[in-house]
Parts: sequence; structure tokens; C-alpha cells
Amino acid sequence: MESADDPGVVTGRRLLRLMRKNGALEREPTGIELRRILGTPTVREAMLVTIEQALHGEHRLCRAIVQRCDIEDRPTDVAAAELGMSARSFFRYRQRALAAITATIQRTLVARGALLRGTGRAAQLTLLGNFLLGLQSGEATAAALRSFGAAVEADPSDADAYVGLALAHVRSVTCLFRPPFEAYARASSAAKRALQHAPRAAGAHGAAAIVTLRGSGDIALTRRFVNEAMALDACDPVALQALGDLAMSEGRLEDAAAAAQTGLAIEPASLARRFRVLTLAGLRGEYEYVAAQCRTLLEADPSSVAFRLHLVDALIGLHRPAEAIAASGDPETITLPYLLASVVVAYADLNLEADARRIADRFQTLPTTAFIHAGVRAQVHDVDGTLALLTRAIAEEPRLRRIASFDPIFARVRDRPAFRRLTAAR
Repeated sequence: MESADDPGVVTGRRLLRLMRKNGALEREPTGIELRRILGTPTVREAMLVTIEQALHGEHRLCRAIVQRCDIEDRPTDVAAAELGMSARSFFRYRQRALAAITATIQRTLVARGALLRGTGRAAQLTLLGNFLLGLQSGEATAAALRSFGAAVEADPSDADAYVGLALAHVRSVTCLFRPPFEAYARASSAAKRALQHAPRAAGAHGAAAIVTLRGSGDIALTRRFVNEAMALDACDPVALQALGDLAMSEGRLEDAAAAAQTGLAIEPASLARRFRVLTLAGLRGEYEYVAAQCRTLLEADPSSVAFRLHLVDALIGLHRPAEAIAASGDPETITLPYLLASVVVAYADLNLEADARRIADRFQTLPTTAFIHAGVRAQVHDVDGTLALLTRAIAEEPRLRRIASFDPIFARVRDRPAFRRLTAAR
């Protein structure tokens, strides 16, 4: 039985909700990919095809409920009255319809790739893992780890499954806040297995580059893996991610942004790729662009904390911290550490030191990375705490030394000699 918090269910609900907002539906990343796969002129038509397929064998009430509520946009109480149903019965059939539609969406997204790679169980699980990894959330990352783990159990020689497993372990540091040394060791093991089974695969070399950069910070070895990956397939999404990661770690933000844009063009349904594009745009000071993009994306999915985070950061970059605080919501209810860190920045920008310190103290109770924790301490003028945490972050992930030198969250301590020494290129 699927949980209401399952990433696939969330995706299905979002697409159904957007059936009532046709303009927003046409901009939804997963919907765009669905339209491309099914070959329909619009996302709405792709959804109509999907609904027809999903509900073909279901009870007639499932179809009637979706027709009235999602296609014709009638209120649920009106639809229930028209069908002569109690509220309890109505929502039970509606949940059944949602489950069927969600399953069909996932099968469609996964089966397209499976046709290209074969229809084995490992291939299916790997493609599902890649889909989940692209959703950019903790729950989806945990589900992706399970999916890739099941894939390598089903076929211990599937290099693509090991590539996905390596990337999921890397992502677990920032999405699940797992200890970097442990996560990167597991990622390294998976990347080595990928290279062992597919020494001429661009994705395997790309995964090895990403893991090397994060785990050891060996730039020369990372560059060799990146060059090999790009020579094998310059359009491979993992190779492009590795290319962008290397460029970002060296401070070449324009090159990193170009790689991110190409990756998004190849995988338009990936929220993670879109998140990367917005991150790099923000680091390059393109705050108006980021704010406009995020407002559009939030229209499509108001519940997206990731896009809300980028909107808040863009408003801070535009020197509108009061708007940033308003856009973030009630600080007392925020559970995403990255968003709460941005709220601390906004209060500090308003010179509301007491509020900034209060929220910074609450921030310490949330799971997070040492790098972001260091940035929060910088907002409340805790220089010693900032340097201690940043030293730990760099020890865990050497590439952060260079990134800290230009990340806006450290602007308040950037001129300190100790900070300059810590972040100086080596």
C-alpha cells in the first residue's frame, strides 16, 4: 500500500491538482516528460491519456470522480452529491483512482527507458531510482537508495544500477544528512563496481568523478574521470553533472551553469537538474531570473520547499529581506534546515540580531551539514564557531574550501584573515 507521503503519490497528486490550472500544468517538469514520452501536443492531453489508461479497468466511480473533480474542476462536495455518495465512500474511491493514476505515471516514465535498455527487473528498478533521485527530497532519496539497492541485488552486474547507487549515496549527505565519510565510502564502492562492470560507460566515469571530488578532493584524478566520461558521451547526464561539479569546485561558475543547462535539457523532468540550474544562477547573482522562475514553479507546485528556498535566497540577494521572510512562512514551523538558514540570513540583513540569534539557536536542533551550520554561525558573528564548523566541513569534503570562498552565506566573515587562510586555494 502506498503511503500518502510516497514521492510517486505526491507527483500524481500534483499533476491531478494542476489539471485545474492548465497554464501551470504545461510547465510542470514531470508533466513535460510525460508529454514527450506519449507524443501528445500538450501536458493536459498526456494526462488525459494517462487517466484513461489508468482507470480503464477500475470501478466506474473512480472515473466519474476524476472526471468531475479534476477534469471539470467541480468542488468535491458537489461531485459527491451528484454521484449520491457519502464523503467517506467518495474519498475512498478517489484515493483508489489516485493510486491507479500514480502507478500509470511511474510505469510510463520508467518503461520508456526500459525499452531502450531492456525490460529486466534491474533495469526497471534502476530507472525508478533515477526518477526518484530527480525529485530532490529526502523521502525520494531514501526511496531511490532502496530502489538501486534492489536493482543490484536483482542483477549484480548492472553498471547503471551501481552508478545510481553511487549518486544516491552522494545525495544522502545533503538530503538525509548522513555522515559524509560513511556516505562517500559507500558511494566510492558503488562507483568502483560500475567501472568494473562497464569500463567504457560515460556514466560510470562520471560517477567516479563525482565521488572522487567529494570524497578525496583529488582534482587531477577527478579531471581524468571527467575527461574520459565526456569523451565517451558528452550528452550523458551523469558526465555533465561531473563536468559541472568540477567547474563549480574551481570557481568556474559560467562553465558549471552551461553544464547544468545542458543536463536539464536532456532530463527536463528532473527537479534536481532544475534545482542545480537555479543554484548556479543564484551564485552568479542572477536573482531576478531566479525569483521569476521560482514564482512560476511555485504556481505549479505551492508545496515545493526547494523552490521556495530559492525564492527566499533570491529575495535576499535583491536586498529585500522582509519579503524573503514573508515568502518563507512561519519560522517556527520550518523543518528544512536550508530554508531556516536563509531565514536567519534575512533577519541578520534587517539587523534584527535577537531574532537572528533565536532562530540560529533553533537551527542547531535540526539535522544538517557542517557547511550550512557554519554559514548560520557566520550570520550571528560567531567567528570561532564558523571557522571550527567550516574546518570540519572541508575535512569531510575538500571541494567545499573553494565553494566557501564565494558562497554568499559567508559574506559576513569573508574579510577575516582566518577565513581567507582557511579557504585559500591549495
